[in-house]
Amino acid sequence: MIPLKVVKSIVQFLHSNISPIEIALGFGFGVIAGLLPTGTLLSFFLLICVIILNVNFSAFLLSTGLFKLIAYIIDPVAHRIGYFLLVKLDFMENIWTSLYNMPFIPFTRFYNTVVLGSFVIGILLFIPTVVVVQKFIVFYRKNLAYKVEQLKIVKLIKLSSWYDWYNKLKS
Repeated sequence: MIPLKVVKSIVQFLHSNISPIEIALGFGFGVIAGLLPTGTLLSFFLLICVIILNVNFSAFLLSTGLFKLIAYIIDPVAHRIGYFLLVKLDFMENIWTSLYNMPFIPFTRFYNTVVLGSFVIGILLFIPTVVVVQKFIVFYRKNLAYKVEQLKIVKLIKLSSWYDWYNKLKS
């Protein structure tokens, strides 16, 4: 049931009147949140930004879940990037020390190589993700939405009693 629910929610916000930039921003913030280890102040700040800004929360949750699945694959690269930034760049030592001695900044766990590397990767992927997702949504709505609705499998699913039962359960 869960995969069907995910697919249905994706199709719903692709076919909805929600602005493509709202969906794309939600997806972009979800990339950062998905790559970050949970339990950091950075994750909390990101969630607050998503709530305050006008972004699609469903897209945020979807992309967070997707990128949590691949975050473990990216962790070795994130570690190398974080290690490079924290250890190899000698001129940054005073900045890292100053940040560590500030009141709340250590709770972001920026001193962890994986956290810092994941955050940098997420920030680097944010703008390309937003641009690609926004263009895809515009393209989909303009060129593919009608064709998807006309697929026999979609019509069959909508006609089946199981689909009606599932919709009643969800409501």
